[in-house]
Parts: sequence; C-alpha cells; structure tokens
Amino acid sequence: MAAAIKVGAQIVVTNDLGDFPTEALAPWDIEARSADEFLLAMVDLNPKVVFGEVQRIADSKRRPPMSVDEVLTALSNQGLVETVTALRS
Repeated sequence: MAAAIKVGAQIVVTNDLGDFPTEALAPWDIEARSADEFLLAMVDLNPKVVFGEVQRIADSKRRPPMSVDEVLTALSNQGLVETVTALRS
C-alpha cells in the first residue's frame, strides 16, 4: 500500500480485495481491483493487444509447448474467468 501511495497509483491489483477496503483507499483516491477485473478492462480497451500477449505467451512455451487455447484454459483455472470468456468471444 505504501508503494502505491508513493507512486500515486490509481489502482491496486490484488485478489485479496478484503485486505484493501474501499474506505481505507479513499483518502488516496486508489481503487482495488481483482486481476480478472483489471485484465477484463484491458480487453475492453484493446482486445487485439491482449490477445496478442496471450499468443506471445503460448509461443514462448517450449517445455511443454502450449497452444493459445491451453494458455487461456490455464488463465481461467487461475481465476481469470471473465477475461478468458471475453477473449474467447
């Protein structure tokens, strides 16, 4: 939290939203978002760029190799359900 305040962050990305209550963040105009919420907003802004990054991740996987669909499944399994749904649509 101290680092976010020091750099003037507008958003803290965390999956532990309970650790960052709105009333505690309000004095610094900081908002807490889950990773899924944050990445879904990035998909809304530019889906081609985000999908390109997923493709880059898939291309970088060698042992074992992974397809884009396998990367998306792995991301969904890690809690990025809405983001993956948006990327697959």
